[in-house]
Amino acid sequence: MRSLLLLLLLSLAPLTLADGFTEAARAYQAGEYRKAFTLFLELAKKGDPRAQSTLGYMYGAGEGVRQDFAEAARWHRKAAEQGVAVSQHNLGVAYAEGQGVK
Repeated sequence: MRSLLLLLLLSLAPLTLADGFTEAARAYQAGEYRKAFTLFLELAKKGDPRAQSTLGYMYGAGEGVRQDFAEAARWHRKAAEQGVAVSQHNLGVAYAEGQGVK
């Protein structure tokens, strides 16, 4: 699963480090989840849907942060509203399983 997420992260990342996404994805790949979380959070707060989607995954899996399904759903919703298909799917799963949503 992590390999699939990494592949997704890197496929969405630009070829330069200009926006910081590649750096965050590399930290994640290296298992530096706290560092990756901090970097993704900074980008997500600025509206980056890739980072928002990744935070949704990290909250759901408890990687780099305490597992929190409500926060996972919140970040997936933000990314889903910007057209990120994997977050649209994950948000649907959250509703189907009642994890973090009413």
